[in-house]
Amino acid sequence: MSQPVDSAAPTPSAAPAYQKVNYLNADAGVMSWLKTLDHKRIGIMYFSSVLVTFLLGGIFAMIVRFELLTPDGQAVPPAMQARLCRLMARAAGSEGMAGGQAIDLASVGRTLGAAEVENMHRRKTGALIEASVLMGAAAACAGNETQSEALKRYGTDIGLAFQIQDDILDVEGDAALLGKSTGADAARCKPTYPSTAGLAASRQRALELRDSAVAALAPLGERGRRLADLAHYIVSRAQ
Repeated sequence: MSQPVDSAAPTPSAAPAYQKVNYLNADAGVMSWLKTLDHKRIGIMYFSSVLVTFLLGGIFAMIVRFELLTPDGQAVPPAMQARLCRLMARAAGSEGMAGGQAIDLASVGRTLGAAEVENMHRRKTGALIEASVLMGAAAACAGNETQSEALKRYGTDIGLAFQIQDDILDVEGDAALLGKSTGADAARCKPTYPSTAGLAASRQRALELRDSAVAALAPLGERGRRLADLAHYIVSRAQ
């Protein structure tokens, strides 16, 4: 028998598990091999070392996410572990984060239409945010199809809204609050929602997505209140 949406059993949260990992010396074999390629090309060698470091760090962080989803013991049943891993894998794969990042890298210096930017954004962090919503619903054993569809629509909308707000903050955000410099996307000629549609249209689109996400929560009644608050925060945040 399905439990109500707000009575989830304790489940590890992997989607937001962005790890700050010092992985500089993680694979001594690979790093040593790179150094034997050409001792004179210091710049290339350094770039290769940094590239390998980021690749290994990304792989490590992904492994950690799946470890969190598959704890020892009986706290999370095997069938639930498999379901959560499937949602995480889809959000991180070619139709999700990896695919979005590939589009992002391939689009540097190009002009994209609004629909193309939205497709890219939905696959990037947007897909992971959507997955975190769906994984929460799965962990809560939300068996009601209407509620599940409502949460999926909510997750899709707030995921895209989050990315658009990120684009806006990169243009007009406070670097002190963000903890990083602004204008990085423009400096790297990366297509963003503001560069495609302008700031006013970007703000309007973020608000539309917020309202759509909140409206999608109607089948949850009062249980959707905190999710609605989160949607409002996402498009009003300054960091």
